[in-house]
Amino acid sequence: MSTQDTSVLHATANYYNNVPYHSNPFPQSHPGLLKGVASLFGIVPKDLNKARVLELGCASGGNLIPLAYFYPEIDLVGVDLSEVQIQEGQALVKELGLDNRVALHQMSITDIPESFGKFDYIVCHGVYSWVPEFVQEGILDIVSKHLVDDGVAYISYNIYPGWKTLEIARDSMLFHTRHITDPAQKIQHARVMINFMQEHAKKDSIYKQIMDNAQRLIHNSADYYVSHEFLEIHNSPCYFLEMVEKAEKHGLAYLSDCSISSVFSENWGDEVRNELLKASGHNQVVLEQYIDYMTNRQFRQSIFMKNTESKKISRSVNLEKIKKLNYSLHVEKETTPRENDPEFSYFCFNRSPNSFYRTQDTALIPYLESLIKLNHKIFKFEEYAQVLEQQLGHKYQEEVALSLLQRLVILGLITPFGDAPQTNAPTTELSEKPKISEFNRLAAKTRNYLVNSNLEMISVDEVAMHIIPAMDGSHDKQALVETLLAAATEDKVFFHRKEPGKEEAVIIKDEEELKTLSANYINDLCNRLQRYSMFVA
Repeated sequence: MSTQDTSVLHATANYYNNVPYHSNPFPQSHPGLLKGVASLFGIVPKDLNKARVLELGCASGGNLIPLAYFYPEIDLVGVDLSEVQIQEGQALVKELGLDNRVALHQMSITDIPESFGKFDYIVCHGVYSWVPEFVQEGILDIVSKHLVDDGVAYISYNIYPGWKTLEIARDSMLFHTRHITDPAQKIQHARVMINFMQEHAKKDSIYKQIMDNAQRLIHNSADYYVSHEFLEIHNSPCYFLEMVEKAEKHGLAYLSDCSISSVFSENWGDEVRNELLKASGHNQVVLEQYIDYMTNRQFRQSIFMKNTESKKISRSVNLEKIKKLNYSLHVEKETTPRENDPEFSYFCFNRSPNSFYRTQDTALIPYLESLIKLNHKIFKFEEYAQVLEQQLGHKYQEEVALSLLQRLVILGLITPFGDAPQTNAPTTELSEKPKISEFNRLAAKTRNYLVNSNLEMISVDEVAMHIIPAMDGSHDKQALVETLLAAATEDKVFFHRKEPGKEEAVIIKDEEELKTLSANYINDLCNRLQRYSMFVA
């Protein structure tokens, strides 16, 4: 490595030490999802419970450590340039007693030794576009050298054309803050610049639309994200086709994007699909590049594999394949019709009101309602069929069930998934004595979020963090209420009330009112944790 290269890495390390990137879990990089998507296309990586996982740019292990609680034999290795974040992660690993299965190393990706061995899954989230070119080449080289033949690698990166307009925002923010060295002030002044540009852009112009989009994104983002996405030393988007070509030079082949719906031309309707297939010559990579242009896409989360194994790829999603997969699911039926479509029944997936399936077919609705009974589970088709047989009896039709799953997969509404958790399996029922995973109970001392087996995260307030350690399966809801009430009366947590004529909220001290508030809080917290699959069996 040259002196110049070393100086660039030192500058990057100092930047991350001063403005740490939050070490959160990323569901799209979950090895279970990678295995599920790979299996959809005919590639079957190793059982998660016996797998080795390497994360490049692991920060303090927020994306790796939770996996150890769900797959007790998984071997996890993380590498990051930031000494501060690695030390923080190592301290947590030691406190959790995971030293034998989680190893975090402070080093450059370009310095990973051969002695690290081979891995079944390699994850690189939020790194590739934000490092110099020689590190980008190093990432692809590491994947090529350290990925087993039947393994898969996840790499996320910024892409064009979507980042063409965002670069205007980034360039203006860098220009306005060029003389500012203090990180906090740099972020503050960068936000001011974007607000100024958005406010004074000519009304009804294309530029106004560009700045509206940029301002909306930046306004809704945390400081650490704004800093690393828009003020980082490096941010080098590329076209998807260029990324694939670079990977191919390292002996790697593109398999799929984690956002499955984006890889299927069927989702654009027959007319557009036929045009895309014709223009792309039935080449999947070229087809997806066309789709990126159509959608102005700005970010990808791609799965790569060894090029020598690419002949095994089968992109046909037939019913026989659907029957063999595992699935991860969260679906809810809307309790009231939407005003614009009162005749339709709506089913919302993945907890998102904008991710839905609608139907007027009364024969199909029971098949969708049966999926609700499998919420929070990693399930096989046989389990789904059993639920349907119990509900429909002789009216059950296997082909209808398989065709529905096929459609939902192609739409990206349900997710093919790998192996179910071996321990701390999520439960669909709220137990009399609620229990969350040991990781969430122990990590509550240092983190203001919880994470489930799918690596989905929810933020919680200080009151919840006080209660979470007691959710160990030995306390019923009344005991949790009493714990919270005691904390409130001892001024360890506070309930507030806004009163007319007073600017500041008033701290509630009345014991009867605190009893009611504590009971309501525990009830709401338990319902929220159940909704987000945080309770375990």
